[in-house]
Amino acid sequence: MGSWLKPQGITTMMGRWLTKSRENILDNVIVTDAELKISMNFEDCAKKIRKVACQFEGVKSCITDVDDQKVLISGEFNLHKLVKTLKKKTGKKIEIVMKNEKSNGTVQNEDKPETSIMKVEFVIPFLCEKYEKSFGKFISKCTGVETYVMDLENKKVVVIGNFDKDEFSRKLNKKMQQKIKKAEKERQEWESEMMLKEAEEEKRVAEIYEEIDKDRNVYLNPVTDYEKEMAKHYNMFSDENPNGCSIS
Repeated sequence: MGSWLKPQGITTMMGRWLTKSRENILDNVIVTDAELKISMNFEDCAKKIRKVACQFEGVKSCITDVDDQKVLISGEFNLHKLVKTLKKKTGKKIEIVMKNEKSNGTVQNEDKPETSIMKVEFVIPFLCEKYEKSFGKFISKCTGVETYVMDLENKKVVVIGNFDKDEFSRKLNKKMQQKIKKAEKERQEWESEMMLKEAEEEKRVAEIYEEIDKDRNVYLNPVTDYEKEMAKHYNMFSDENPNGCSIS
């Protein structure tokens, strides 16, 4: 009988058929949100990933976090095809951390179907590297937060999870007010320190000029023989003596 009827041949054909069937199923799955883990060493890597993702059909936004090696993508797109495209064009190893599937007009979360995962963007006007760790630690401790991405350039943070938006917003505003008060206190302390340094510098300069005036007075009005001898040399090169020597 033909080799295609051998057990090994049948196993190989079944394996290919199952793989193809799985590929066909995945090609029909539409995702609304996904979090990917991708190795990014520099911002250039992140830019390339954002460019490829944003050009993909159905993708509305792509946010990258180089520090945590995270990529958040939203829209209505085929994640399976997007991952293959990203692997092909970037050569990166990609791990799917979380995804929300859209099925029959509803969104289903793969990991926790019983919960409602949402993505909310919050603006933090003074967000910078100085406060990045502090706000990150605060956000991580909030109930229901699964992950987040800091966008320092645009002064905002994208928070993902099953949390109370109003409660989170209230706590975040309180945290921002605390940071503002702390920053104002630091500014006042810095100004006080600078004023003190300026006063000390002015005092030091005044003391120097006072010493110079004392020395000058000694040369102009000598009393002892030593002062009179030194006065002769001073007057010889002094600008106040019209007959004095000049050094050119």
